[in-house]
Amino acid sequence: MQTVYLNGGISQFGERWETSCTNIGNIFKLIDCQTPGFRQYLVQAAEAGVDFQIQRGEELLSEPEELLLDLR
Repeated sequence: MQTVYLNGGISQFGERWETSCTNIGNIFKLIDCQTPGFRQYLVQAAEAGVDFQIQRGEELLSEPEELLLDLR
């Protein structure tokens, strides 16, 4: 089981998620399926030049391929 924390403006879609998803891409799909407006928020933020950081423990993920890594 993974615990996912959303901070800042994106936390309007829930601050804490419990999931058995094994990669970050699937976590985003899960949140998108369960919260109206999540995908639109991400698209609008990207268009406005807003950057997001993804942290796994103490490690900041920076490369797109890291989003597909197995989190187990």
